[in-house]
Amino acid sequence: MRRVLVTGATGFVGSAVIRELLARGYQVVALARKLPTAPHEDGLIRVAADVASPGWERWAEGCHAAIHLVGILRENPKAGVTFRRAHVQATARVLEVCGNLGVRRYLHMSALGANPQGPTAYARTKGEAEALVQASPLAWTIFRPSVIFGPGDGFTTTVAGFVRRFPVVPVFGDGSYPLQPIAVGEVAQAFVESLEKPETVHRIIELGGPEILSYMEILRRVATFLGKRRFFLRVPLRLARLGVRLAATLFSNPPITPDELTMLLSGSCADTALANQLFGLPRKAFTDLYWLSSARGE
Repeated sequence: MRRVLVTGATGFVGSAVIRELLARGYQVVALARKLPTAPHEDGLIRVAADVASPGWERWAEGCHAAIHLVGILRENPKAGVTFRRAHVQATARVLEVCGNLGVRRYLHMSALGANPQGPTAYARTKGEAEALVQASPLAWTIFRPSVIFGPGDGFTTTVAGFVRRFPVVPVFGDGSYPLQPIAVGEVAQAFVESLEKPETVHRIIELGGPEILSYMEILRRVATFLGKRRFFLRVPLRLARLGVRLAATLFSNPPITPDELTMLLSGSCADTALANQLFGLPRKAFTDLYWLSSARGE
């Protein structure tokens, strides 16, 4: 049986990728910092490990491919959770282990906007990790998705939380910054199908949905699905930036950080031509938000 190593296995995307791998007959070695409370599944081996640290290497033995999904959106330096450790050091470690053990095929989760000279620490460390991957001798593929949506995501659930609780929802600026949400199942499909497609080797593949939507339109769609009539208050960008910086100094876990605001305002749109050619993606629009159904009427 073909065996694949998956890092970041308990995350939102990791869980979807594992489901897709198992459905297609792969055996999976799933690495995550903590083991979930879950029933046994045939073909799935769960391992508790910090991939940026030593001690897990033997679990990669016998794997013919590695899918590296570890990533964070926000740092927690007191807990040792930093962009550099999660994105750069973890990637370097996985590449090293794959090289030492002869795991030749390597799939890497990056992000749109990844750039070593980017405007945020997130973008810069994602870009540095990509550079490590491209310099490696492995048969690599890099994926750069836009905003990913689906059950358990951090995007729609956060937006829905504001829409559900507050009659007035603040919007930074005019809300026109574009996003291209892609369904998590389609991201998982792209990763797994690329294992069987030699034409994906040494390619950077952008993933986005079939629609480019403004942030304001996304808010409206979430509100409509939840059956909530809301007033969207546009906050001037200068005032928004000042407020976000102030919140970052006052709270250890603010609603949004200055870097997150920068990334949001920059937008997130993909060139999906290659993904369409290789995988027939995208297909699913940002319309059926069924996982938010439990929030109706609250």
